[in-house]
Amino acid sequence: MNKTYGWDKFLSYDNFKVAFDRLKTAPMHEHKNLYRNELIAFEMFLEENLSTTIQLLKDDGYTNLNQKAYKFYLPKPKGLVRPITHLSFIDLIVYQALGNIVAESFKDVLKPYQNKMIFGNIYNDDKNSKIFFFKPWKYNWKNFQKLSKQFIDDEEYNYIVEFDIASFYDTINHNVLKTILEKKIDKKVVDILIYILKYSSADFSRHQNIIANGIPQGPIASAILAEVFLNNFFDNFFSKQMGKDEIKYIRYADDIRIFTKEEYIGNKYITILDLLCRDIGLIPQSSKIEVKTCLDSKEFIDNSVNKFSQIQKYYKKNNTLQSKENNKAIKELISMINNKKIDKTKFGFFIYKVSKDDDLKDLLIKNISELFLFINAVLFYLHKHYIDDTEVVTELYEKIIKNKKVYLDYPKFIFLKFFSKKIQFDTEVYEKDFLETNQNKWWLYKKEILSWMLYHNEKDKILSIETNDKNELLEQYIIKAKYDITTDLTLKEEFENTLINSDYLGNQILGVYLKYQRVFFKYKNNIKINKTISMYSPFYNKVINNKDFNFLNTELKKSHKDLTNNEIFFNEKIFYKQNEAYQLYNLFKMMLSSKNNNNYKSFIDTLDQLSHIITERILLIQNSDITLGNYGSELKNNTFLSETFFTLSQSFNKIHKIRNNELHPKDLKTGEFHSKKDEYDTKQSIINEYYNEWIEVIVEILNWYINKIK
Repeated sequence: MNKTYGWDKFLSYDNFKVAFDRLKTAPMHEHKNLYRNELIAFEMFLEENLSTTIQLLKDDGYTNLNQKAYKFYLPKPKGLVRPITHLSFIDLIVYQALGNIVAESFKDVLKPYQNKMIFGNIYNDDKNSKIFFFKPWKYNWKNFQKLSKQFIDDEEYNYIVEFDIASFYDTINHNVLKTILEKKIDKKVVDILIYILKYSSADFSRHQNIIANGIPQGPIASAILAEVFLNNFFDNFFSKQMGKDEIKYIRYADDIRIFTKEEYIGNKYITILDLLCRDIGLIPQSSKIEVKTCLDSKEFIDNSVNKFSQIQKYYKKNNTLQSKENNKAIKELISMINNKKIDKTKFGFFIYKVSKDDDLKDLLIKNISELFLFINAVLFYLHKHYIDDTEVVTELYEKIIKNKKVYLDYPKFIFLKFFSKKIQFDTEVYEKDFLETNQNKWWLYKKEILSWMLYHNEKDKILSIETNDKNELLEQYIIKAKYDITTDLTLKEEFENTLINSDYLGNQILGVYLKYQRVFFKYKNNIKINKTISMYSPFYNKVINNKDFNFLNTELKKSHKDLTNNEIFFNEKIFYKQNEAYQLYNLFKMMLSSKNNNNYKSFIDTLDQLSHIITERILLIQNSDITLGNYGSELKNNTFLSETFFTLSQSFNKIHKIRNNELHPKDLKTGEFHSKKDEYDTKQSIINEYYNEWIEVIVEILNWYINKIK
């Protein structure tokens, strides 16, 4: 078979850029929240970081980095857990780039089955929206249910087998998967994928046992591996069987349904599915598998769920449910809890939307330990309606944080995420759960304890925490907390260097980001860049040596049709002072990153500092003997600037004033708070307006400079 997807396609910059975009647009959930800081840090120097990652793979350096994966565990019924795997963002990028290759190479294999037999995790191959890895799930789920209804009601397939695989992701065999993938993909590419799967099978916070089974839950790329795996054995087999026996087979992810007209055929295919699973190392969930008789689809498909889209539309528009629907939903939630029969779909849908109800609140608190499966949703509801109720918050604190019977850290983590600002810092909990507990244990909960400490300004305790390399991810959280709480620049530099020199790639990326924030962003004056700090981190070395005016000029040209010759001004001959080119390039990168992430304060700060550097350079070009004064004073009082650059004077003055208001909320002379006419932080339109004004200033500067050198 022709292997069209090889090493070069995998290592292409475009593939890795799409991988980044798909991670950035992945649905927001707890897994994404954990890598968000690394994502922002990575994006600050996106081109350099992607290029460095690709080069590591080209040099065979990636597989020698001794990478680690860490897991947290979501509660499941009967004391079981669902492991969610956290990879460093670098590993996540590589894994997603591999997922892109798998999706592209197998799309023609999967396509004949899609929306006919398989309905979940359908790859989005639309070039106009390729930043999204999968097509929207709701439409496909509706088709899955619609076809089920058709088989039962219209075609009289009244015996149904719902086949469930126990811990499906955790039991996918690497060798079997490797054999499938190598039919279409170069062996060298597949070997990188198997390398990631092997080390991500372990939880380095608990053990370091590498096994040959399992794909990580959490990363979106895993879903396409699961689809290819199931298609190879199940879809392919049943497409042939449907021509032999009177059966219908459909699948949504690993939710398999077989419809038959005779009960014995249903039992026959349970046996066949069992054997198929055992052939490839999967384990059927025997307690959930049986042949069900269904004469009416209403017995099988809960049609009330079909109303969800209508309810959602109303809620989205009005931020509340209709009164009748709200009361009905509250009664149903109370009934489910009392009867200990909770429909996961209904519970999850309504608990986020219903109004404040004391009976529901009392029931949720009373049964909190039995509702750990839904702890995120339950605490969301209680936070939304009872955040200022001290009695509620205190009772939850006692039942979750102080309760010795709570042995999973996820409920504790979620509680602090929602309520830590309403609970006074508890030294006893800190000593028992953070200091005395094994450092590898409860890393997710400990992350939130650090946030709790930061909020309550427990500076001495945070700075006294010892770190070691037993858990690099927890080490990252500890160092970041120390970094955030101290104002000592020497300590900050020490923390940056520790991260940059870490074995953990995520720490390296964050360290580079923090160093540049400090050096170029907040404290750019009188700081020398230490180019010999770390020959170990390839990410640091790539970024530290970069002053890429080509990137800056290319991005500027994208912004305005008249910016065709900006290289004449933005180059190293003009910006020749020590570190000036580095500062200009990196501030520009940070400004774009802030703009893209809708971070108003960061955007204003970087835009003002960029404007400062450019203004100083203009004044020095005009008069090389000038003694530069305070930037704000120059903007207000310099006659040359006001007479020559009308747009610059207006725009830069405004930006500088806004930045000062953000840094100093009170007027230094009057002591009064500056007035704010808008909440800018979420106003992307304001950011775009100021950016466009800034670009107009650049056009004005270029026109002046071209005329000057004629």
